[in-house]
Amino acid sequence: MEKIINDHDWSGLSESFLQAKPFNHVVIDNFFVESFARNIFGDMPGYEENNDAKYDNPIEKKRTIQNWTKFPKNIYKAATCLVNQEFTSHLRQLTQQPELMADFGLHGGGIHMHKAGDYLNTHLDYDIHPKLDMKRKLNIIIYLNPDWQESWGGNLGLWSHDEETGQAKDLIKSVTPFFNRALLFDTSQNSWHG
Repeated sequence: MEKIINDHDWSGLSESFLQAKPFNHVVIDNFFVESFARNIFGDMPGYEENNDAKYDNPIEKKRTIQNWTKFPKNIYKAATCLVNQEFTSHLRQLTQQPELMADFGLHGGGIHMHKAGDYLNTHLDYDIHPKLDMKRKLNIIIYLNPDWQESWGGNLGLWSHDEETGQAKDLIKSVTPFFNRALLFDTSQNSWHG
């Protein structure tokens, strides 16, 4: 398979990941090879078409495609690469979790699309996989809108945990969804994000 993920210093990123606050995370710019990232964007289905699920609740308003058979060619290639042994090995190095494995079913993953006015409010992801009955440990979000403008807002906030209330407390970091930027974070550390 062609090279689609840029070379990254996974051991150097590991130190940043393990020391990050409010929970383990790292932001990686230029995640995919630039031309491939643009191909992925070019393959992105419209907001109204081929959606597996529509979410419209107090936590989120968005569309998703989680069914691999509906992925266009370049998105399918990207998803395949993200669950393959080589990339999983990099993630084990990054997280220092030798037992880490990929979720080939993409439960909760896949393509997530928001249009103007949609939202993803601060929340915790589920921590036990509903099909595998295993701990869900790591999440990766890769932003693929090449025309993103900071004035639109929409940054992803990473929040501290309030031990007394069991809720999100303070915004610690704000991640701008620039094109070809990846955010990897540990989902098991009271990882409030939104």
